[in-house]
Parts: sequence; structure tokens; C-alpha cells
Amino acid sequence: MNNILSKPILNKLFKLYGTFIFIFSLSDYFLNSIPHMTTANILPGISPHLGIGLPYSDYWDVYPPGIYMFYYLAYFFTYDNFYLYNVLHVFILFYTCFFSYKIFLKLKAPIFIYYISLTYFLSPLYVNYLLPNDLLALFFSSWGLYIFLYSNDEKIKLILSNFLLVFAFFIKETLFLSSLTILLIGILTKNLKIIQFTLLGYLISFLFVATYSETISITQLVIESYVIKFEVFSFTGTIVNGLFLLIALFAFLLLLQSKKFIILKNFLNRVLYKEQSSIYIYSLLMLLTYVLVDKDDGGHFDIPKIFALFFILCFLYKLKINRLLVLVLIISLSGYVLKLNHSLYSYTQIQPNFTYSEVSMFKDISQETKTLLKNSNDDFLFLYGWGSTNAHYELKTKPYSKYWLVHPQILTEKQIFELKKQLEKNLPEYIYYCGFALECPAGFDFKLFESEYINFPELITKCYIEIDNKIFKLDSKTCNQDFKF
Repeated sequence: MNNILSKPILNKLFKLYGTFIFIFSLSDYFLNSIPHMTTANILPGISPHLGIGLPYSDYWDVYPPGIYMFYYLAYFFTYDNFYLYNVLHVFILFYTCFFSYKIFLKLKAPIFIYYISLTYFLSPLYVNYLLPNDLLALFFSSWGLYIFLYSNDEKIKLILSNFLLVFAFFIKETLFLSSLTILLIGILTKNLKIIQFTLLGYLISFLFVATYSETISITQLVIESYVIKFEVFSFTGTIVNGLFLLIALFAFLLLLQSKKFIILKNFLNRVLYKEQSSIYIYSLLMLLTYVLVDKDDGGHFDIPKIFALFFILCFLYKLKINRLLVLVLIISLSGYVLKLNHSLYSYTQIQPNFTYSEVSMFKDISQETKTLLKNSNDDFLFLYGWGSTNAHYELKTKPYSKYWLVHPQILTEKQIFELKKQLEKNLPEYIYYCGFALECPAGFDFKLFESEYINFPELITKCYIEIDNKIFKLDSKTCNQDFKF
């Protein structure tokens, strides 16, 4: 079967298939309006260029600094141009597929297995909007592994590959364990050269991000963001499981020092120098992260684990079992983990469209009101919903509060009280408020939030007048002095 499927004509057919699903999947969202998940990263990233604030300082979110650094640097290419963001997305998506393809070739498995993985990867279930963080992180991570596998310069490949693997972690924390791949190989094989240059790559990557944060003076805020993130999300279980993993790994390394395990030790020294083993270790660490996090998102969060899962499953071809059985196992296991039915069904929902369709967040208000909001730098509060990021991105204004996403999912109680104190001191000139409408896309129980923390309906009723659809203007600057928050 392997000989038949490796014939040039079949390889060309597979490439045509890959090209088709690449273009077909893109047609569902290419040139569509940039979604809030992406504008939430773009605006803080480019804000220093536009003079409208700084990430963390004026735009609080739970993302690591690498994603903001990426857009800060990408600005020199895109200049915040809608079409160039689309070009950037295609470039990153294509090369992520290319790097994964080249990595797959090292495994010497039937090539059609790669195209099965590609079918999952390009599925709208996973990639269905421009520049998801998980895709950006995987791009740098797979690029790093690609360099490690294909570069001939030993020093350069160790430094650069580890630099990219760690930078991927600074974009998305789920790629932390996979960033340790080469270091783990160096430790297990006691190869001091690998360890030294790996640590040098780590250091350069860290200094790269640190230089960015120091340049725009957000280092302390970055550190604080990790502390707050721990409070917002319950990482206790993940950390406990991770500690057990580290203890087990440490015990394993100690056992290797025993003479009783000399055969295993010699075997590892031979195997871990082989290219295929580095791919298996990388993939195992990637998948292990998802086990520790214990989150089955079934969306963009799972993007990094798709190729990793197939890389691991290709190990079955190394075993002396029936190849048809191996194929059945790969299709069954991958289908279970990656939701085969949902993934294939998502292709049937694609509506090909390559026309420009950027949508305004303020299509229901007058141009005059929109102009007022554009000139309201520091004085506009958006309540509620993830659309806040799109609103401020469209206006290109610094938000009234750094807590521009008023959502208890990403804010601690302490931060909510900080917002409350800010309101007590100085009310915003304008408020977008959807809470009076029958349907308000808040994404959480905002009525409960208002009853427990800030009574926005009463505040707006008492202190504001509606000047346009859901847009309220401050009627009295001293109104907050008599208001009980």
C-alpha cells in the first residue's frame, strides 16, 4: 500500500486535494470582518504606534506579551491595513501547513496520513477566522521544529529553533511543554552542547520579549498579569498534575543513572539522536499539555494538537502489525479526539465568498454620533459583550478604563472594584449600553453582575441621556457625587 500511495501521480493528486481544501476553507472567512478575538490582540499591540495607550496598562486582557509584540512588529508590514491582515493570515496558515508537511516527511509514514490531518486542521471547526492566537503560536513552534530537523548548522539550528519554540509559548501558554523538547533530549542524552545552546536560545527569546516590554514600559504589568491570570483561572489542578509529571520525569532521570538501566540508557542515547524521536517527543509534550489543562474546546484552542496527534499516531507504523489495522486505528483514534463528524460537517457549512465584507459595530447610529465617539479618547465605556474590542478598534480610541472588556470571566473581583472606584471618581462622557434591550449579547449574566457590583441601569437612567441607539451621553459631571454605587 505504501509503495502504491507514494507514486508521483498520487502525490500530485494529494497536493491538488490539499490546495483545494486550503482555498475552500479560506473562502468561508477570507476578507470577512476581523472578529473580536483578533481585534482584542491587534489594538493593544498597535496602540503604541497610534498613541492610544499600551497593552496591560490601558487594555487589560489575559493573553501573554508575545501576541502583542507580534502585532507591534507586524504593524511595520500591515500598517493596520485590513487587506494586509488577510495576506498575513494566508502566509502564516500556508507555512504552518508547509512546516508540518516537512516534519511529517521525516516520519516516513504514508503521505495520505498527512492529508487526513490537514483535513482536520483546515476544518472550519478549528480555523474559521483571521489570525487566531493558537495558529500564530503553532506557526512559530512548527517553524522551530522544522529548523531543528532540517538545518545543517548545529549551533544555529539549536539557538534559532529553541528561540522560536519559546517565542511560541510567549504567544500561547499551551505550547510551554513542547518548547522543552530539545532541552529534554539534551538532558536525557547528557549532551552538554545541546543543553548549552538550547538555554542560549531560551535566553535570547526571553531577552527579545523583555526588550519589547521594557521599550514600552510594561514589564511590571506583564508580571502582574500572570499573577492575576492565576486568580481568574483555576490552575490548581493543572499545577498539581504538572508537579506529579515533573517528579515522575525526575525519578526517571535518576533511574537512568543506575547500572540496572544501562541497556535502556544506551537505547535512549541511540534513539534520541534520531530525527523521528524528536518529533515524537515534541508531539507527546504538546498533547500532554492538553491532558493537564483538561479542556476539550473543539475549536481554535485545539489547533496546536491536530498535527501533533497524527505525528504520534504515525509511530504505529513502526510496529509489526497489519498496516490496514494501523490505518483503522489512526482514523478511529483521531476521529474520536478531533470530533470527526463535527469536523467534516463544518465543511458543508462553508459558503464561499471572496468579497470584502467588513462590518461596522456602529451601523445603527448616525455618522455624527460616530464622529463624537471617535473624538472621545479616554471617555467611552462599552457595556457589554466581546464586541467592545471591535468597537474600540473601529474608533481607534483608548477606552475609558483599561478594563475595556467588562466581563467577570476575565476580571477578578478586585479589578471590578477598581472599575467601580474609577466611576466614582470620574464618569465617562459616553456609554454604549445594551442592557435595556430585550437581547444584550453580554456573554454572561449581566443582571446578576449589576446587582452584585455596579448598578449601571440606575446610573445611566439618573446621569445620562440617550443620544442615539444605545449610546448615552453624560448629562451631569457631578452626578456621581450623589450616586450610591
